[in-house]
Amino acid sequence: ANTAQLRFLVDRKLHVWINAASAREGYNAFSVDIDSLDLPRGVQVRRVTPPIVEFDAVKTTNKIVPLKPETVGSVNPNYRVRALILEPDEVTIQGPHEALEEIETLSTTPIPLEDLNRDTSLTVTPLLSDLPPGLIVTPREIRATITVEERRLEETFSGLTIDALIKGGGRATGLKLVPEQVEVSVSWPSARQRAITA
Repeated sequence: ANTAQLRFLVDRKLHVWINAASAREGYNAFSVDIDSLDLPRGVQVRRVTPPIVEFDAVKTTNKIVPLKPETVGSVNPNYRVRALILEPDEVTIQGPHEALEEIETLSTTPIPLEDLNRDTSLTVTPLLSDLPPGLIVTPREIRATITVEERRLEETFSGLTIDALIKGGGRATGLKLVPEQVEVSVSWPSARQRAITA
């Protein structure tokens, strides 16, 4: 081609297509189709190297595996995580059977919990860095919903004596109360001061 045409022909504008519809499991070889090049008039192909594209094709299968939520950080000290729900909670992995055999679960990218003090939702993705290359994972977006609740403190008071009060005032006499003593457990939000004393 002339100089101006060659300057126009940069790599990103050239594509060679291979029709792999007839590929079979195992070794395959396909000739490069020069006619698939979209070349301007007057440009000729002198040589194609290599003239054949070779690859090994493997039969793929699907495997459904559960998702394991990975978290980082801690919620506000006065709260605790009541529930962490993933939607969906499993993904489908496509690839060669041998590569899928040992995969039992798949983690998510880290879900931040730092100083969390209210319910929240966010989007995470399956963690692909631990998988062999070439596997296809669907879906790629996972909804993580974190529900938090206020942490509560609890204390038990034992040996509390029971008194009987007469309606209208005064104390009851001559009555035998059974039991005479009880045990009481109380709880209150950890952010508040102690709720009661014996």
